[in-house]
Amino acid sequence: EQQTLTNELLSQLSQALGAGSMSEMSNWIGRKVLTEKPVSFAGAPIEVDYKILDQATSAELVVFDNNDRDVQRLPIPLDSTSTSWAGVSASGQPFATGNYRFEVQGAVDGTPLPRNDARVFAEVAEVRRVDGKTVLRLTGGSDVPAEEVFGFK
Repeated sequence: EQQTLTNELLSQLSQALGAGSMSEMSNWIGRKVLTEKPVSFAGAPIEVDYKILDQATSAELVVFDNNDRDVQRLPIPLDSTSTSWAGVSASGQPFATGNYRFEVQGAVDGTPLPRNDARVFAEVAEVRRVDGKTVLRLTGGSDVPAEEVFGFK
């Protein structure tokens, strides 16, 4: 049922973005889309959605900065599908403003499993047509092709 709803939302998104008129594209400015791309952090917590592989006995959220450096690892519960990243180091210092992306690293009794990209909602700052395709520019500068958007609100 949830997959059907997701497919319907993606179909609506594709239809809306594929229409291509300037007025229709401008309706996306300010909306939030669900993406695996880096998103802007400016001090407010970021809600992160994820999926942990079923066989995992432990898992952690891995945070990467704009230079693709692993800057933080936080344990996450196996029975949850989302968490809030506060953007604060273990010493209590806030991370710098900038773009961050998220992955989930599961493990079985300490042996790492393949990583999964985590998803976050990010605000659309600009919409463009590039080579006949709709591209969303997120606040913070990441570009996301419309077909790589997993949902919207």
